[in-house]
Amino acid sequence: MAVYEVKDGVGIIKPGTRRIKEKAFYSDKELKSIVIPDSVAEIGPEAFAFCSELTEVVLPANLEIIGHSAFKYCKSLKNITLPESVKEIADGAFAFCGIEDAVVPEGVTVINREVFYNTGLKTVKLPLTLTSVCRSAFAGSKLVSVEIPESVTNIEGCAFSACLCLESVKLPSSMTRVPVDMFRSCRSLTSITLPESVTRIEGGAFRGTAIKTITIPSKVRE
Repeated sequence: MAVYEVKDGVGIIKPGTRRIKEKAFYSDKELKSIVIPDSVAEIGPEAFAFCSELTEVVLPANLEIIGHSAFKYCKSLKNITLPESVKEIADGAFAFCGIEDAVVPEGVTVINREVFYNTGLKTVKLPLTLTSVCRSAFAGSKLVSVEIPESVTNIEGCAFSACLCLESVKLPSSMTRVPVDMFRSCRSLTSITLPESVTRIEGGAFRGTAIKTITIPSKVRE
């Protein structure tokens, strides 16, 4: 049998496959569902990107790496369960997906650039192992609320920009700066509490929000 094929809308991967190659099912309009074998530890870059009819994916129990843009533009994909074995989710892995809910497994330390960019994501649970949220990681998503774990020490610019539905944010006490455009155009955000650890608020961090009053921590110097 072929390593990768689609029959009657169902994706098939040859048993024993360890890595799904780059663009394995790229832009396959016939693909509607797939159960990935437990032998697979890595999904390569753009493996399922632009599979517009894909509605169901079962990820393998031993999966460790989801490559960049792996499910980008899978707009019909509303739900996916990330196994506890996952350690790395690369840039743009779910960008422009229909995915609505996500539980990021313990062990993941970084939410890379644009992982959930412009998704339908409404809720997310972040792991206690998380240390970094990279640029535009959740920008343009439909998040309503988010709690950033105390373990996070680095948040990059635009991380939550243009989250038009975002109403509630809990920031970690480990945070020392509010990066550029972090909450820009979050027009449903009416209030926020900055931890006392913050010493710097960068340009455009709250531009375009509905925040009317904000208490600036005493340590802020710029």
